[in-house]
Amino acid sequence: MDPLLARLPKYFPSSNWPLLPCPACEGGRISVARKTDFVEVETGVSANARRADWWDPIDYEGRFVAVLTCGNSDCREKVAVQGNAAVDFDEHGHYETVLQCKYFDPPLRLIRVPHDCPDPIRREVDAASRLAWVDPGSAATRLRVAVERVLDNQRVRKTSSPGKRLTAHARIQLLRQKRSDVAALLEAVKWIGNQSVHEGDVPIDALVDGATLLEAALGLLYDDSTVSALRAAKEINKARGRRARRA
Repeated sequence: MDPLLARLPKYFPSSNWPLLPCPACEGGRISVARKTDFVEVETGVSANARRADWWDPIDYEGRFVAVLTCGNSDCREKVAVQGNAAVDFDEHGHYETVLQCKYFDPPLRLIRVPHDCPDPIRREVDAASRLAWVDPGSAATRLRVAVERVLDNQRVRKTSSPGKRLTAHARIQLLRQKRSDVAALLEAVKWIGNQSVHEGDVPIDALVDGATLLEAALGLLYDDSTVSALRAAKEINKARGRRARRA
């Protein structure tokens, strides 16, 4: 996961927009290109509270909308974003406006999906990306579904010998027999998704953790460079450091 995406759930100064990865070209960075591309308004509740004796600037609440533009000249994609505005203290103790993003259209990709990753898995990751900042719990559920799609692609059976349907946990244990590294990552993603199913909510930080773990699992399975490196390591380990020379 891009480090800036991992920090995105937190408020940031309105004067210092994070350069987020473009969801279209994935190589460029999106930002507010012009002042007119950003609009912030105070909520009605906050505006009415200004009349109270206790009101302080730190009590300010607002909403914002903006259009972010990709800096890649070959892309220039436009991304709409909506979120919350508040007031906090900067490092010098002065008031500053801070922002929290809640919704992007088109959605930012939570993780980088390898080119060779099967479409059913990719679709679940895309669905999670659309929900991530609005409803982290639902996004975590979609990542859990992505785990099941990985198990399907790895041909892990869905039923036991009497025809009883296997749980995701049981299927992951079957995968562990041949890919313990991947199974460990998928199991952690599954637990985070279970929290959403059973408790109805998942902290955004937990979603970020789950997405990062799933990205690692997909890299182990479908990223050519990672797969090649693992194959080379296996050969070297088997030969105890003596690897056949390339022609």
